[in-house]
This record gives sequence, C-alpha cells and structure tokens, in this order.
Amino acid sequence: MGMKFASVWDGDDSSDGSAPRVAEYGPRLDNDEKARVLGYLQSGRIVLRSQNLLPDPLDLDREPCVPTSFFTDGDWVWDEAMTYFVATYAVSPPMDFLGYLRARDFSRRIPTDEELDKIEAELLG
Repeated sequence: MGMKFASVWDGDDSSDGSAPRVAEYGPRLDNDEKARVLGYLQSGRIVLRSQNLLPDPLDLDREPCVPTSFFTDGDWVWDEAMTYFVATYAVSPPMDFLGYLRARDFSRRIPTDEELDKIEAELLG
C-alpha cells in the first residue's frame, strides 16, 4: 500500500523513561493555517484507538495528556499527538505532510472502509 506516516515525534525512543521530544519541522503555524491543519486532522477517520496518554514534553508539569490513537485520510496516517500539538502549541506537521495538505487546499479526503482495513492491517504488522 505504501502508507505515508506523519508524526510529531522526533524519533527518539525515550527508552530511558523520559518524555519523547517534539520535532521542529518548521516555524509554528499562524492562526489561519493552524485552524485549517487542525480541521483536517480532526476530520480523519480513526484507525487504531488507544486510551494511553503520554507526558507533554513541552509542559512536564502537566499530568500525561497526549493522546496516542491513529487517524487516516486513506493516503496518510497520523498519530493523535500531532492533533494535540497543533491545537496546543501550533507545532508544524512534517513538511511533506503539510505540503500535501496545502496542495489539497485542506479539502478533506474520506477513506473507504477497504482502505481503513488495509491501513489497520499494515499498522498491526
């Protein structure tokens, strides 16, 4: 299928128990683009639901609050953490994913049930 995955994490596995780091893909989003990115992320269909919450590495005084479910539009998959960091801090998604959203003019794509099944199978290995 060639699933494309967008994540807000920098790839650090945090095996030492510390909170993972949030990647800095670009400058923070302005209010207009933040709203458009957030709208797109929130319109995705859930692929894998998780009740786990991670610590917020940008505010370690907070209780764990970063969600860990996965969403898709059929072309891309993203973790719900991205939605949290866009909403809370206007963090930019990875530039290739942001370019994809801009090229679509943020118009939502609704995946088919068949696409969801294939993506779920790929995520679960």
